[in-house]
Amino acid sequence: MDISLRVGRQPESSLVFRRLIRYRHVLVAAPSYLANAGRLSHPADLRKHRLLGFSKWFDDVSWKLSDGHVTERIPLKPWLGINDYAGVIRAAVSGMGVAEIPSILCRRELHQGLLVAVIPEWQFEEVDLSAFYLTRRHPSRVVELFLDHCADNTETVLGLALPGAPPSSPARTRRVRTKPDSL
Repeated sequence: MDISLRVGRQPESSLVFRRLIRYRHVLVAAPSYLANAGRLSHPADLRKHRLLGFSKWFDDVSWKLSDGHVTERIPLKPWLGINDYAGVIRAAVSGMGVAEIPSILCRRELHQGLLVAVIPEWQFEEVDLSAFYLTRRHPSRVVELFLDHCADNTETVLGLALPGAPPSSPARTRRVRTKPDSL
């Protein structure tokens, strides 16, 4: 394996990594759910709602949200826990509750109005998606080209680009020159 993709803080490692994209998880719900269950104005209001979350194999999970000045920690006792974000998105779109979803995975649903942001002034910490590889000294040409392509086209490579949306700015501007093919 030449490259692995990892999410989150990068641990001390002998591997070299390159950040591809930085994003946040967001709280979302279907407009139909909010019409019936009521809007939220503060993280404490989440305790009165059905929560949908990515089910982890940990006992003590909480959502940590900040408004830039104050941080609130909400213990997660999900009404529905699924270990696949596609399932969490479908449950949220179906109006089953308030979900915590990586923003890069629910952009289409937000853009189409199937989901709306809940208490958007309260945010999760930023998260990195990074590519890891073995060495900086002599990475293969294929690894270099793939990393450059990912850095310049992360949203397209990950299927995150919205139809009709202008491309976001590339993660970096350096281009790798390739030698012309000889005949």
